Amino acid sequence: MHANIVTSIKNDPRKEFGMEVMNIVRIIRKNDPVEFHKDPATKNQFRMMLWHGTHYGAVVPILKQGFKLPGAKGQRFGRGLYFAELVSKCAW
Repeated sequence: MHANIVTSIKNDPRKEFGMEVMNIVRIIRKNDPVEFHKDPATKNQFRMMLWHGTHYGAVVPILKQGFKLPGAKGQRFGRGLYFAELVSKCAW
């Protein structure tokens, strides 16, 4: 998984953000469904790497509670949860 993350960042066509991997942490929450804990190296046709950009203050709540539909204010593109295939699309 580490190699996939590093490769995705290095191969991003929009290099102007100058992103660099400093640390990777794997979080497993006890209440998540079992299928989320399966090894990502398995050939699951429905699994893909997506990126999510967020404000620093939202990281801990996301890690504790998972992704929740946010309130009406403070949304860049309107109310919703947004993910992208390119890491650069999530850069603030």
